[in-house]
Amino acid sequence: MRKFNQGVGRYLLTLLLMLASVARAQSPALPDYTGFDHLTLQVMNLERSRDFYARLFGFEGWQAKGGAEQYLVLGSTYLRLREGEQPGVQQVGLGVRGFSAAPLKQYLEREGLRWREEPGVAALGVDDSDGLRSLLLEDKSWERVRESVSAELTATAAPAPIFKPLRLDEVGISVRNLEVDSLFYARLLARNSVLQAGALWYSFGSARLRLAQTPVGQYPGVGYFSMLIANTDLEAAANAVFAAGGIIETLFPNGFSFWDPDGLRVVVHTTPMF
Repeated sequence: MRKFNQGVGRYLLTLLLMLASVARAQSPALPDYTGFDHLTLQVMNLERSRDFYARLFGFEGWQAKGGAEQYLVLGSTYLRLREGEQPGVQQVGLGVRGFSAAPLKQYLEREGLRWREEPGVAALGVDDSDGLRSLLLEDKSWERVRESVSAELTATAAPAPIFKPLRLDEVGISVRNLEVDSLFYARLLARNSVLQAGALWYSFGSARLRLAQTPVGQYPGVGYFSMLIANTDLEAAANAVFAAGGIIETLFPNGFSFWDPDGLRVVVHTTPMF
């Protein structure tokens, strides 16, 4: 009888292991995020913001057909600029290595996240509870943006850019309900957060996202973005940013922060912040 029970036990254990293996095989793979791919900024004056960021980071970029949008390359990432009455970051692009819509849809559905396909581009949009959209798409998507543009941006006798951008590596988001959206971003990014200095941090690929409660009297959304730049004379760079129309906020050993012409906070730094 004991041998019989042992045999049944081994059989049941083998069966459970087989079922677990099948479940893992059928479960959608986690997204392989490389970092931030781009930011979509709505600005009050398209030409003014284009010229400001081009002065900072260089004039490499393109204009969309019809001239409604312009793109500026920032190292391995880019800014997408469009004109509107309410300035701010409207969309955060998340680069996915080997992007494939079908398994990503399965993953998002398993996590209870609602997605929508973006018209005219291979990407999936997912909104947090405040309506900020994260766009999941192939990393370095600016390489495919060229196919939909009408002309490259050019500048006659433009001065050398203030910075040499390497990548967009940090975005700070404030939300109305930190408890709800901390779970949302944990599911979206497929990783847990780390509590530090009163905020939640999610590290993925070469980037990280800072999530915090929106202060009383302020609006939720992207409060700042951070650029990793090549080494430069930071004091001279701060003076040049001010001359270009930026308002300097804080100087620190490896960089400084400032506000752009629409009041969006930007941080530049020469060494990774994490």
